[in-house]
Amino acid sequence: MNQRVSEQVTANLEIRLNNAQKSVKRPYPTEAFGPIAQGINAMAASCQVDPEMVGTLVLGCVSAASQALVNVSDKRFDAGCPVTINVFMVAASGERKSSVVSTVFRPMYDAVTNFKDNRRHMIYNDVTVDGMIMGLINGCPARVVVAPEASVVLGGYAMSKDHTNRFL
Repeated sequence: MNQRVSEQVTANLEIRLNNAQKSVKRPYPTEAFGPIAQGINAMAASCQVDPEMVGTLVLGCVSAASQALVNVSDKRFDAGCPVTINVFMVAASGERKSSVVSTVFRPMYDAVTNFKDNRRHMIYNDVTVDGMIMGLINGCPARVVVAPEASVVLGGYAMSKDHTNRFL
């Protein structure tokens, strides 16, 4: 009986694997970005990556740039919260993550350096828990942490066992 069940499970897995291999990858819907779709495709070509990587980071960048300006609120309540998207891009070493992050966020870096107010310090590449909290209290309430390598955020001081609850 166990032999038969094992054979059936194996057969079902083989069928699923064959079906998965036959499935065709759908193209990333860059057209959904409207007028900036061409820019996404151009950045992807320039960085030699798939548009998925660029499009995801563009969403994160637009969200970050909007958080000081746009709030989302439930009609039942008066209070709102900033428009924010947390983006984690997963790619193997050497797949040009840093190049894409630099390309997508360059206009934001350039704009922020020209600000004359607290927004000038809204982008962090590395931050401690206390630095983030003090920046939010004393500076611009919109902060962006940009780290092409997850180890900077996930393996850093802020994510140590003693500080994880404070940071999140």
